[in-house]
Amino acid sequence: MTESLYLSIPSRLEEDSRIVCDAFKKERIPYEILRSTPEDGTLVLLFLDMESTPEEIYSCAPWIKEQFDYSSFKALRLMPFLIYHSSKGSVEDQVENGLSDTLEEVMSGEFKPFGFDLDAKHPLEEFPSVYETYSE
Repeated sequence: MTESLYLSIPSRLEEDSRIVCDAFKKERIPYEILRSTPEDGTLVLLFLDMESTPEEIYSCAPWIKEQFDYSSFKALRLMPFLIYHSSKGSVEDQVENGLSDTLEEVMSGEFKPFGFDLDAKHPLEEFPSVYETYSE
């Protein structure tokens, strides 16, 4: 991966996002924190956890709501990036019991999130191949 990742991070997840960013640095994956509306066609990693709500997401990334309200972007590209703990159960169960409604509302349930396990030794092991499918 040579292009920079663009990250949209709700303020509530800043502490956990530092762990993720440290992992990106360790793997030499360049990234930038998105602070404004992305350019058309930019792939954005939207950081989520099991407690994420549509309101929180729209507050952190108002351009997502604008896309749905006004269809002003030619190509909105999101990759849900789920931060979780495997010690609290399988990611599938956690999503089903906490995040599935939010994903359905914000992203029409179309996108399967990449799971970053805070308990794993190598949480980014599969990231490059998953990212590649989103960036095509």
